[in-house]
Amino acid sequence: MKTGRNDPCPCGSGKKYKHCCLSAGAGPATAPADLTWRRLRTLLDGFPAEMLRFTVEAYGPLAVHEAWNEFMCDEDLEFDPDTPLMQLFMPWFFNCWAPNPLTT
Repeated sequence: MKTGRNDPCPCGSGKKYKHCCLSAGAGPATAPADLTWRRLRTLLDGFPAEMLRFTVEAYGPLAVHEAWNEFMCDEDLEFDPDTPLMQLFMPWFFNCWAPNPLTT
């Protein structure tokens, strides 16, 4: 049975086929690992932004700067979201950092 343009995409994204795999030139996922990977990517796409939003709500807008200073060992370097160190900083920030209870 052929997937129609307006049918749900067989990759599991929840989008219409014409806005998902048809426009990307890819056919439906054939291997279960492909389907699992696509579903995982869909879940993880907005995760960093959601975690930053949560951190700002929970600890305040200066939490990222406090964590950056701790991460950089108080080198007085301003936080820059475009720094190449973001790939190291973000996992550390989300998984290891805790705010200083004396400053909150």
